[in-house]
Amino acid sequence: MKKLDIDFVIPSRGNHFHGANERIGEIKAHHEKRLNFILDHIYKEITVYQLSQLLFPCIKTTHEIRFAIGENNGLYRILKGKRAM
Repeated sequence: MKKLDIDFVIPSRGNHFHGANERIGEIKAHHEKRLNFILDHIYKEITVYQLSQLLFPCIKTTHEIRFAIGENNGLYRILKGKRAM
């Protein structure tokens, strides 16, 4: 998408905005930071639930916790496999 150099974005939720490439950079940086955080914790004695609590300290409902655990479990397994190589 970045190669398309799109300026105006109408997202499925939230307000429309200008500057798609800048937003793509922000999202990539956010995910890189999260992946590095998970990498730092992969071999510590920590459960995916505990990792989710560290990454998302504001989540409280069972619904939010399930989403956080699902997201982190997938990333944790992928990164743990890569780190073992």
